Amino acid sequence: MTDLFPTLLTLAQVLEHLKGIVGRTYLLQHLRMVPEFEGHPTHRRIGRRIVFYPADVQCLLSSLEERPERPLRHSHSSFEPSADKAYDKAVKLLKKRRAELAVQKKAPRRR
Repeated sequence: MTDLFPTLLTLAQVLEHLKGIVGRTYLLQHLRMVPEFEGHPTHRRIGRRIVFYPADVQCLLSSLEERPERPLRHSHSSFEPSADKAYDKAVKLLKKRRAELAVQKKAPRRR
């Protein structure tokens, strides 16, 4: 009899299977960077939980074999502003604040 509901594996179970190959942090990063491999999913999500069908585990193993020699981390963060941008932004905020203070000084005081 065929199983209509294949067994889902949890992240912890897959990590136990991959013990010594990859750790939790690398696996989570890999899953984020490679949600599909050769047109097949490497994992599924049910809410916030990551689960795997047996076929997903095979696809995940194949994607891990193709992993690059360098780590998946980016060498720089794209959200960090350059020094020039940060300086220009600070000057703009300073000018805006000075203009606001000048308007407050010109406004008559209420007593």
